[in-house]
Amino acid sequence: MPRFNDDREFFFELLHEFVNDLDNRISALREAAQVGDAGQVHRLAHSLKGTASNFCANDLTGYARSLEEQARDNNLENAQALISRIENEGPQLREFIKNQEHLKP
Repeated sequence: MPRFNDDREFFFELLHEFVNDLDNRISALREAAQVGDAGQVHRLAHSLKGTASNFCANDLTGYARSLEEQARDNNLENAQALISRIENEGPQLREFIKNQEHLKP
């Protein structure tokens, strides 16, 4: 919580925005990977990695980091598999939010 100045309301507001936008980010990653745009995959994965790390979503951060590194090397061979792993983190994040609702101010 220190990244959010111990402001729980702000934390949950940003977390909700992040989770609500995750499907759009995943769609953009899929589209970029399908057309072979490694540069766009790299940028999108980098952004996702940074945001996920702010919320200590470690698995999601790791998958995004792997995707970012591979795209930086112009390698999209495993992109769809990594994007699927990223996608599978969404329900876990939503469950986390649901389980933390009692902590909201």
